[in-house]
Amino acid sequence: ASLVLNFAPKPLAAGSGENGIGIGFGGDAKLLVVQAIDSDGFVTDVDEAAAIVYAVKHGARIVNLSLGGSETSPIERRAIRWAAKRGVLIVASAGNGYEEGNAVEYPAALLQPVGRAAGAESARVGATQLDGTRAPFSNTGSYLSLAAPGSNVFAAESADSAWPRADLPWASPGFYGWASGTSFS
Repeated sequence: ASLVLNFAPKPLAAGSGENGIGIGFGGDAKLLVVQAIDSDGFVTDVDEAAAIVYAVKHGARIVNLSLGGSETSPIERRAIRWAAKRGVLIVASAGNGYEEGNAVEYPAALLQPVGRAAGAESARVGATQLDGTRAPFSNTGSYLSLAAPGSNVFAAESADSAWPRADLPWASPGFYGWASGTSFS
C-alpha cells in the first residue's frame, strides 16, 4: 500500500469505495494527510516543502500537489527534486486558468519543463468534461502529461465549501456535492 500526501481539501483517490455512497476507489491505499494550507487557503513555499519532506520521510510513495501559481522558488524546486530522487511519484494539477490566459502553473511545470520530454517520475494533470473534451477552465500546454475527469465531480466536501451540495436520500456522516478543477483530475 502506498501513502499519499494530498494538498487538496477533498482527497478522491483514497476515498472509500465501501461507504455506501460510492465515492472513491482507493482500495488498500493509505492516506497520509499533511495540512500545509492555512485556514485562509494560503500555502507558502516553505510550508509546501516541509510537507513534502515530512510525507516522504513518513513513507509516502505518491505526493499529490493540488496547488499552483505563476511562480516557483528554489525551496519548492529543491523539495520536489529531493522527493523524486527517492522514487516518489509526484502528481501536480495543471491549473484552472485557461480562460484567464492559460499561464504556465507551478509546480506542474517543474515536473515537466515546457517543451521537453516527460519523465516517468511525475504526472501533470489537466481536466476533462464528462464527454472527454477539455474542461473550459483547464490549463493546457506541453508540460501536461494527461487529462482526467475534473468537471462537476461528485465528492466529499468540507463544511464551509461554497460548491453546490447534494441532498443524499440516506443518512450521511458528511457533506457531499459537485465541484470542478484540475485538483479533482
